[in-house]
Amino acid sequence: MIDLHCHVLPGIDDGPETLEESVALARVAVDAGIDTLVATPHVNSRTPNDSATIARLVDTLNQRLDEEHVDLEVLPGGEIAISHLAEIEPQELSRLGLGGGPQVVHVRLSQRCQQRHGGLRPVRDLRRQHVDR
Repeated sequence: MIDLHCHVLPGIDDGPETLEESVALARVAVDAGIDTLVATPHVNSRTPNDSATIARLVDTLNQRLDEEHVDLEVLPGGEIAISHLAEIEPQELSRLGLGGGPQVVHVRLSQRCQQRHGGLRPVRDLRRQHVDR
């Protein structure tokens, strides 16, 4: 089973603070039957995470999980605030896709952001720029 949205990376957003807490969360996921987990830290103006930082933390966590014999694969991703979408360069956005690829991007559509940024307009703009070519 795959979990496509998890704040598992240490010290990067409102998820675990330490690597040990990340490993504990990973053990809970495995116990629940999950074998692949996509790390989706917040990407917004308050937590301006980038793909390089996320990839580094995913590598660190996967190495620790391997050392501790936790049978879980963690892949990179991001939970991108709709308010931050237009600020991200296309190449960076591609690397923030679920699983580290450009095919699927997780966009957070909070009600406040939708009201402030014109509803789904930023998502439609993104689609026109990157998908409908």
